Amino acid sequence: NLIFNGTTLTLAGNLTASVGISASYFQGDGSQLANIATSPGGSSGSIQVNDGSSFVGNTNLVFTNRVLQVSGGLTHARRYLAANATASLTDYYIGINSTGGTVDFFLLNAASCSSGQTYVIKDEGGAANTNNITIRASGSQTIDGENSIVLESSYTAISLYCNGVDKYFIY
Repeated sequence: NLIFNGTTLTLAGNLTASVGISASYFQGDGSQLANIATSPGGSSGSIQVNDGSSFVGNTNLVFTNRVLQVSGGLTHARRYLAANATASLTDYYIGINSTGGTVDFFLLNAASCSSGQTYVIKDEGGAANTNNITIRASGSQTIDGENSIVLESSYTAISLYCNGVDKYFIY
């Protein structure tokens, strides 16, 4: 029931261990994984359950029936810039300082984003009233029907989400 071909160890049946098992990842449907924990202050990486069942990360993280509940702090990616730039798929908060001149921020083609991709864009420099920050949609795509939106008040912010096809919306 145990076969090793030089690179892969195959076991037919069950494996029971009374010692720790170390692996960079486990592959499978995850239906039988239980009691996955990490040391205090450690990181367990990620768990993917593809069958829609539930898993519990710890008392602060519960994922059940496609709903994630976080009972604690949540940190989003933040990028700070002071010159023209293009959004990335990993951006969430984009802090822009236009004290040195106007800034254009270009959104990705909506089709390259997931439906619901969200960006929060903020005038962190407080100079949008004199050096506007222009947020531009890709090509002929739109933001609430317009090709661009201009932040023109000091410290203003805008939140956008994408339909994953051809548009962005303000929320």
